[in-house]
Amino acid sequence: MSGNWFASYSYDGGTSFVNVNPFTQFPSLDGGFCCDQTVIYDKNTNSMIWQLLYLYSASTGKGSFRTAFAPPGSIYYGGWCYYDWNPSHFGIGTGFWLDYPEVSITNGFVYYTSNIYNP
Repeated sequence: MSGNWFASYSYDGGTSFVNVNPFTQFPSLDGGFCCDQTVIYDKNTNSMIWQLLYLYSASTGKGSFRTAFAPPGSIYYGGWCYYDWNPSHFGIGTGFWLDYPEVSITNGFVYYTSNIYNP
């Protein structure tokens, strides 16, 4: 589960939870971790999918989000594989950032939507 500034997971069906710090779980990106994260489980691939939003940075000229994937059993060990996305990946120039992301899954696909803002 996740909220704006926290994340946690359970190995015992929700009886107890282990906190994960979204500020330090991954290397920093752009202006640093912000908020607006989502977590979803894909039973078809037995994967946890975690999306994290990063602040706009004037030095990088972008604001990105990160999509991380891991099988549930490797989360405790930080076994995440991740991809970083910013507006330039979608043909939009520098000076913009992504915000308010949403996620959904279907058989074999993960879909994200996001607003794009100009600083």
